[in-house]
Parts: sequence; C-alpha cells; structure tokens
Amino acid sequence: MTKDIDQNRLSTRQFIDQVRKRLCVQGRPDILLSRLWIETEPTDEPFVLNVPIGPEYTVGVRPVNVDFWNDPALFERTIGQFADALINLRDAERSILNYVEDVRLQALKAITSARDEGFDIGLEGVNLRPVQAIHLSQDGWEEAASYIVAVIKVRHLSSALQYEVSELQADNPQ
Repeated sequence: MTKDIDQNRLSTRQFIDQVRKRLCVQGRPDILLSRLWIETEPTDEPFVLNVPIGPEYTVGVRPVNVDFWNDPALFERTIGQFADALINLRDAERSILNYVEDVRLQALKAITSARDEGFDIGLEGVNLRPVQAIHLSQDGWEEAASYIVAVIKVRHLSSALQYEVSELQADNPQ
C-alpha cells in the first residue's frame, strides 16, 4: 500500500467523522452515515458518497471542489455541504422514492406500448444520477430534491442486432 492511498483513506475517515460531528451539532445525530458508502475508484472525484434512498436506490453525492482536502476553509465548507445534503436527502426520502416509482411506472408503460408494437425492448432499471453536494445543501429539502434526476436504463437491439443498454434521464415522470 502506498503512502498516498493510506493518506486518502485517513482523509476519508476524517471527512466522515467531521460530517458526523456536524450532523450532531445541527441536531441530527439520527442520520446514518457509513464509510462503506464511499467510492474512491474509478472516478475523477476524490470520492463519491453513495447515500441510500430507501431499500433499492442510492444517490452519489460528490464534492464540488476536488482540492478541498488541502484548504481548511474549503474543507469546512465541504463538510457543511455534505451534512446539509444528508439532512435534505433524509427529509426528502419519501418524495424522492415517489418520484422514482412514478418514473419507473411511466417507463414500464412506455416499454409495454413499444413491445406491443413489436419492438424488442426491456427495462434494465431505474437509478439516480450523481449530484454535487452543494446542490443538495439548499435551504429546504424541496429545493434540494429538485436536483435529483432519475436515470432509466433500457435494453434494446442496436442497428447491428446486438443488445445494448441506453440511459435516459427523466426530469419529470410525465
């Protein structure tokens, strides 16, 4: 193990500890935060925090600035953004789950219609697009939740008659 990898792990551990402390200071020690949610590879970001939304979904929360580790003021601001994002995600969880379920049902309806017309198409799944923490740290969970976008994965035949999966973003389930 190289020193850089050890330092990164230590830094992510410190980051999680600082976010937990901030959640406690903000009166939200009830919000779960696990180091197991951190994904450090393969990404251009220092890490992505994969926050569970209900039992089936996760939303990747990313820092805005990749160099926040070396600037104490930026580090502190990033800690606050992640704490606020976690609070808003927790408060918006039911709304987000309803949105994703609406998207899934509308996708199934469209796919069923396409299959009835003879297209070889199927739903691979619905996920949530990663979001920067600053967007999820808005005042109020309603504003923060407006940055959540569902991604529909559809399996279909390509022009070369090979199965492939395409992704479609669903800003609005209708």
